[in-house]
Amino acid sequence: MRGRAVSFVSVSPTGKWFAFVDGGVLRVAALQPGSTSRAVATDVSTAQFTPDGALLLVHHRASTGGALERVLVEGNRPPFRLGDSVGDWILSPDGKRV
Repeated sequence: MRGRAVSFVSVSPTGKWFAFVDGGVLRVAALQPGSTSRAVATDVSTAQFTPDGALLLVHHRASTGGALERVLVEGNRPPFRLGDSVGDWILSPDGKRV
């Protein structure tokens, strides 16, 4: 079992990773049997992989400020904040601009 209160799921464009929001916690895992997920952010609404699958753009719940952050899929670096009180946003097709 991966989660109990899953509200959002996304698969990386490379098919290597998937991310899901479980009870407001964004988790990421390799898309293979037996993989374990790791928490990468809290109070999350949605997330989107970049085209290369290396990063996730994380949109936090409006009730907690609606911040937009960038998170590395692999590794344990902390999220990098891109903006606060973000409403609508879109990732460019090449993944280089938000």
